[in-house]
Amino acid sequence: MAISIRPYADGDIPAAKAFNERMLSGNAPSEFMLPEAMPRPLSELAEPLITSTYFLAGDGEFVRGGFVLTDYPASLAGEKVNATDLIAPLSEGIIDPAFGMTGMQYIKYLQKYTKYGMAVGMGNVNNPFPRLLKAAGWNVMSVPFFFHVVRAGRFFSQMRVFEGSMAKKLVAGIAGPTGLGALGVAALQYRKWTAGAVLDVADPGEWGAWADEIWRRFLPHCSFAITRDAAALREFHPPADKRMVRLVLKRAGKPVGWAAALLTQMHDDKYFGNLKVATIMDCVAAVEDLPAAIVASTNDLGRRGADLVITNQTHSLSQNAFRGAGYLSGPSNYCLGVSKTIAEVVKAAGGDGTIYVTRADGDGRMHL
Repeated sequence: MAISIRPYADGDIPAAKAFNERMLSGNAPSEFMLPEAMPRPLSELAEPLITSTYFLAGDGEFVRGGFVLTDYPASLAGEKVNATDLIAPLSEGIIDPAFGMTGMQYIKYLQKYTKYGMAVGMGNVNNPFPRLLKAAGWNVMSVPFFFHVVRAGRFFSQMRVFEGSMAKKLVAGIAGPTGLGALGVAALQYRKWTAGAVLDVADPGEWGAWADEIWRRFLPHCSFAITRDAAALREFHPPADKRMVRLVLKRAGKPVGWAAALLTQMHDDKYFGNLKVATIMDCVAAVEDLPAAIVASTNDLGRRGADLVITNQTHSLSQNAFRGAGYLSGPSNYCLGVSKTIAEVVKAAGGDGTIYVTRADGDGRMHL
């Protein structure tokens, strides 16, 4: 029977549970499950800027998968648009090849829904769903990953990457207890751009007009960006989110930048062990202030107990600033896909390095 796409409704809960049971029986990873209750809205506001709808892929009485469409305020070549992110595409094709093309049905649905489509996360660019996006004519790119080690001893003892071989274990065993790791990391993370560029850090309380001005100064450098003005920030990074660290960065009492990060105590994580990991979701400032803003934010997160600070950045200005602030690069498992309409504008306006999309968008907060 042909797959049909419909919004998740109360009457679909039994079929969603049956889908999950089939997936578990087929040894699918536990994250590939549908919600077994009606998904809650992203925002409690009466008229939110960011809206989200959960869709199911129906096959008669059966459900064969699902996905989320989230609408964001965005800018494309200076024009205000609504960009739609296809999030968490799930398909029974993981365990049954008969449904292997269900994901392509999701992409076709999105392309009818909007010409300003995007997708973030998805792991490696060669995973099945990013490959489907490429087959549909989308531009799919890996989003560079950066990290800054705050406490080298814990980093070398906890990072799971050092458990992969005898040589890696030897490096971790020597570098951690002897302090050689700390010396090596300090040398690699030398902050060459920011000597003397010290900014004050404070809790912003409320996102105000000062945040609008900072975004207004950064936006002209972007061909495509998910909006980060004050109104959007109230939904992206609200005070009610207790895991969120929100920072305003000041020089002589004047706000020149802001940052938002998730601070998470990991527990036997497959990548980070038991490290306390800070993930910088956003850091925005005027170009000349970006490295100092990153250093100030990183230092504050270290004072809050972070062992490691990580981030993924699409924009070349942000990438250069993180490198200049002493961040190291690592392999990325995070990618971004944009529709043909967005890709054409981006190409004409300077290329992929002019896009501003971060882990604050889409499913970028998963597993953090």
